[in-house]
Amino acid sequence: MDWATTSQIVSILVGLVIALALVYVAIQLRLSNQMARRSEHGSAVAKMLELNTLLMHDGELARIWRVGMQDRSALTEDEEIRWIELTFAFLKASEALHYQWVHGGLDEPTFRGWEAMIGMYATLPPVMKYRGDRRDFFPPAVHSWIESLAPMHSAGAS
Repeated sequence: MDWATTSQIVSILVGLVIALALVYVAIQLRLSNQMARRSEHGSAVAKMLELNTLLMHDGELARIWRVGMQDRSALTEDEEIRWIELTFAFLKASEALHYQWVHGGLDEPTFRGWEAMIGMYATLPPVMKYRGDRRDFFPPAVHSWIESLAPMHSAGAS
C-alpha cells in the first residue's frame, strides 16, 4: 500500500470519527436542552406551589387574599399592600407557567390544569383591575392569554 492510499484511508477514518463526534454532541445537546426545560418547568411550578403553601400556612394572608379577591376596598391599607404583593407573585408565577407552555416546557394536560386554576383567580374583577392598571408589568402575550380565559370562567360561574 502506498502513501497516497494510506492517506485517503486515514482521511476517510478521520471524517467518520468527526461525523460520529458531531452526532454524539448533537445527542448530548438535545438531552441537555430537555433537562433544562424540565428544570425550568419545575421552577415555574415551584413558584405557584410556594404561593399556595404560603397561603395554606398563613391564615392571615389567606384571609387577605380571599377578601381582596372579593372586594379590595374591604382591606386596610396594610392589608391591601400585602394583597397587591400576593397578586403580583401569583401573576408572575402564572406568567412563568405560560412561558413554559409557549416554549414547549409543559405538556398540554399539565398546562390546561394550571390554566384552569389560574383562570379562576386571574379573571376575578379585582385581579383584572390590578393587572389592567399595571399593563407594563406583564408581557402583552400574558395579558392576551388571561383575557382569553375570562369568557370561559364567567360562563362557568353562571
